[in-house]
Amino acid sequence: MIQKCLDLISAQQGKDAGDMVYQVGEHLKDIVRETPGAAALVAADITQKGMGLADAEKKIAEAARKNKKNNCGAVGFYEADDILRAFYGLAKRGERAAAAPAAEKPKAVNILDLLGV
Repeated sequence: MIQKCLDLISAQQGKDAGDMVYQVGEHLKDIVRETPGAAALVAADITQKGMGLADAEKKIAEAARKNKKNNCGAVGFYEADDILRAFYGLAKRGERAAAAPAAEKPKAVNILDLLGV
């Protein structure tokens, strides 16, 4: 699943490493690699209308404009990380994703019952 997600991100990135969408893709790839469960969520979302890399980059650019001082706006690494995680519905940095409900634990089998003893 992780490789499939990375491929979906790469497909939207383009090849220009100087492009902001490319940079957002690299950041998102890092998140997917280090966050358990992120690959499935991102893979499901990234192909949906309004959820692509360009849309995520717009959210980050919007935050940079809000931070604008003297005609220059930016966001730091952690702020961009928080924006991407919120955009794709991922766990916050340092938090684990909500665990899926555990399946019912199988009952123990007594070997003597199988032997007919």
